Amino acid sequence: MILTRSGFLGIQRYGSALWSGDVGNDWETLRRQITGGLGLQAAGVPWWTYDAGGFFRPYDQYTNQDYINRMLRWIQLSVYLPLMRVHGYMSDTEPWKYGAEAQANIRRCIDERKQLFPYIYSNAAEVAFNGSTLMRPLVFDFHYDSIALTQKYEYMFGKALLISPVTEPDVTEWETYLPQNEGGWYDYYGINDVHYDGGQTIKKEIGQEILNSYCLQPLPEETVKQIHNSVIPVFVKAGSIIIRGGVSSNTQMSNTKAKNALKVDVYPGQDAEFTLYEDDGETNDYEKGNFCKTHFSWNDASKTLIIENAGGNMLVRHSFVITVHKKGSQSQTVNYKGKKLTKKF
Repeated sequence: MILTRSGFLGIQRYGSALWSGDVGNDWETLRRQITGGLGLQAAGVPWWTYDAGGFFRPYDQYTNQDYINRMLRWIQLSVYLPLMRVHGYMSDTEPWKYGAEAQANIRRCIDERKQLFPYIYSNAAEVAFNGSTLMRPLVFDFHYDSIALTQKYEYMFGKALLISPVTEPDVTEWETYLPQNEGGWYDYYGINDVHYDGGQTIKKEIGQEILNSYCLQPLPEETVKQIHNSVIPVFVKAGSIIIRGGVSSNTQMSNTKAKNALKVDVYPGQDAEFTLYEDDGETNDYEKGNFCKTHFSWNDASKTLIIENAGGNMLVRHSFVITVHKKGSQSQTVNYKGKKLTKKF
């Protein structure tokens, strides 16, 4: 893997990952990271990131609360970048250096990134096989919405998640424009499947929130109590399927490597589809067909989910915990063994 901070016309052909180099840590620098990263995506450079927290940091970074709050916004946003990394000049950037509250916040961010790994890895396969991109300027998916095209910092992470970065200090509410979309949007962190119509700007509290309802295993109570300003607004486009895993120490998803069930979240309002991609996570044997693609399709009219094999010679068996998000929704578990499976809700 090549991680480089320099690139010129034609670098797209090499599949290198770029990061923005030795940047500062102030709010304006954070805002410029977002627009710069989205520009690279539009130029066909899908693998990009920044030094979360900034490369150049204040001398009192471990006790400067203004900096710590700002650093946390950088890190929270990095969960939804093609690559997530923390780096700092002459710094010990371990989370526990910044106090218990910051440590708990960063731990939540890392856990969320790990749980999203099936979604991220499958989107990465779309980059490799079909020329897609993970970080998507709104013009990619909402070119028909003139107001969406004026949003400087919002973007899609994959085709399901709308990310609304917090780019100002000391705020407890944040406005987000929800692009026009048949079926509307869902609050990703909401615990009651909060739904919004598209084509409107909403204001959302961004104080003490946690995503226990989206975790396969709830976070410890003491961790929840330590979380403050723990999230940035994230919304799910109706007509989406998001697949999540548990918190693992590695990047291997198949049942031969991991014990956790995969959580399948269906967001109704439109038909939806998603292809889960898996390989051994270690070798290049996927080039020989040693991978598995599992296709999920949701028919909104009949409220039916179909799961079936879509390619590859790797045999994968899974326990899927399926939730169709609506008021009063309950999860159902199915055991998938590689043959077409139809489930009505």
